[in-house]
Amino acid sequence: MKNHPANAKIISLVSFLLMLALLLCMTSACAQDKPEEKESTTAEIPVATTSEDTGNYDANGFLKDSLPEQTNLGVDIVMLYWSDVENVEFEVEDAGAGMVEESIYRRNKKVESRMGVNIDFQGTPGNASKRNEYVAKIRAAYDAGNTYDIYAGYTLAMATAATSGFCSNLLDYESLDFTAPWWPEKLIAEATINNKLFFATGDLSTNLLYMMYVMYFNKDIMSAYALESPYDCMNSNTWTYDKMFEMAHALDGRQSESDPTYGFVANTMHTDPFFYGAGLRTIDRDADGAPVISDKFNSERTQDVVTLVAGFLADPVCDIGKKCNTEFESSRAMFLMSRARYASRDLGDASFNYGIAPIPKYTADQEGYSTCLGMPCSYYAVSGAAPHAEEAAMVLECLSSEGYRIITPVLFEVTMKTRYTTDPIAANTFDIARAGVSFDLGRIYSDALGNFTYSIFRNCICKNDPNFSRSYKINAGVLQTKLAEMIKAFE
Repeated sequence: MKNHPANAKIISLVSFLLMLALLLCMTSACAQDKPEEKESTTAEIPVATTSEDTGNYDANGFLKDSLPEQTNLGVDIVMLYWSDVENVEFEVEDAGAGMVEESIYRRNKKVESRMGVNIDFQGTPGNASKRNEYVAKIRAAYDAGNTYDIYAGYTLAMATAATSGFCSNLLDYESLDFTAPWWPEKLIAEATINNKLFFATGDLSTNLLYMMYVMYFNKDIMSAYALESPYDCMNSNTWTYDKMFEMAHALDGRQSESDPTYGFVANTMHTDPFFYGAGLRTIDRDADGAPVISDKFNSERTQDVVTLVAGFLADPVCDIGKKCNTEFESSRAMFLMSRARYASRDLGDASFNYGIAPIPKYTADQEGYSTCLGMPCSYYAVSGAAPHAEEAAMVLECLSSEGYRIITPVLFEVTMKTRYTTDPIAANTFDIARAGVSFDLGRIYSDALGNFTYSIFRNCICKNDPNFSRSYKINAGVLQTKLAEMIKAFE
């Protein structure tokens, strides 16, 4: 794994110019009363430029990778990917299907041409309900001598593949530069155990951005009740759980109407951000770097968060269940906690004004905002029995590097931030959320840990069981045993 030189001044200049270009773009986009209903297949993508050429940046101001500009590896790289992924990410045959699809298509062609390879995408179901079948397919191919070079699967499926011994150590490949910006630094640090990293994700994955959790709010309802904007609360550092709960309670009593309106709605599985928004985590490292159950998991702070949130979610002003999206889309909810993808997927025809804020802080003294990812994002690995392991690692590096310069500017800067949001401040939320994503090892390996790392907290707040400490103590022994078993896979 390589280290590349950093140039803070150039990075700052690049960031400033990119933000300036984005603000000009967003000012124009936000002049419309409603978001556009349909994506165009082409777009002017703002890029960063710098007149100071150090050789480390391309003509558009993006950091270069350390791979050859042109080579001919001359092999077929076979990638097993989960075909039932929620949002397009892998093979795209029709470049005219949309902006994101076009960028993925261009990225893939660029990688194949630059590396001199053919990427053979082989899809198989592997989502939450099919993840065991996905791992079984890996196991069968592995036992038979293996036909796959790269695995690209649902988070929990890939964690199982890793602990089952099917993935090679990505830190063994010189071509993978995990200090580069197209690999999330937090994820690499969290997922590395005993100097072994079995999977990674980054700008090669569209779903990494789509799955960030944010807070949607109905501006029209808030204006009708003369409530302070969450944006103003962010500026005054008062955007906290207490503040959001106070705003939601402005709708007390409206739940008894024939067409009820709620202060807060969410799907049960989308309530986990209340844990990470408070700066909590389930797994930490000891002095030797080995994973241990975090002191924060069963802390007084966690108990206080559970007591507060459980009481709020049990109030009639909240509705926790599968109707949440419909309720928000029909302007019958003030707040909705959901993934970043929700705006582009479901709010293109919104008849009301909405905003997007980060998950609130639990207390104002927290350093920044924190969030987590929904489970359906993709992790990538090189098979432990790959026919072309070195070449596969080079292709992964190239996919992420070219994704950083080809896909992300479309997905993040245009599709997610400008086209489907109704104001420039909402667009900035995606920057804040991305910077605060938590890659808690306990969440990544929740299957191996008996799902206790999310189920204890989630069950307590959604079933109005405020005694978190009791629930934790009941399961602590089994959790500790499963953690010890998981660590053995990294020995």
